Amino acid sequence: MALSSNETALLQAEIEELKNNLKASERLIAEISVPVIHSILPETALVPITGMLYPERYEMITSKIVKLSSAENISTIIIDFSGIGSEEIGDIAHFGNGIKTLTDSLSLMGVQAIFTGFSAAVSIQLISSGLSEIQHIRTFSSFRNALKELMKEKKMQFQSH
Repeated sequence: MALSSNETALLQAEIEELKNNLKASERLIAEISVPVIHSILPETALVPITGMLYPERYEMITSKIVKLSSAENISTIIIDFSGIGSEEIGDIAHFGNGIKTLTDSLSLMGVQAIFTGFSAAVSIQLISSGLSEIQHIRTFSSFRNALKELMKEKKMQFQSH
């Protein structure tokens, strides 16, 4: 049974609408997969990273963080990898290059990048890979420890009432 030209046109329009919906959903997923949380410290934001990491995702993460830094008054970005294990990293060289690109991009803008939450397995993989750039990044075991250090640097302290 052949379709009429009218039915074919309707199906093509429906397919086009579904493609547009899919693209919109993919953009939304990409946007919410890199949440940005403004810290209690001025000019500081936290970006927790979760999920599978692959070259296109590194580019998306870097782009989002760089745009955030230039659009808002951010001087320090804390990127937290505590939700990432060695299974999510994929190619360790891409992971290391992604971190280097992000750090270098932010540095050129005068924004400090701090990394937190590398697991023991990920740390060993990074060092074993021979990526010398990784040794020059600023890291802390947790977001809390990074905040404590930043508060010391900015001569800030919590006050209880």
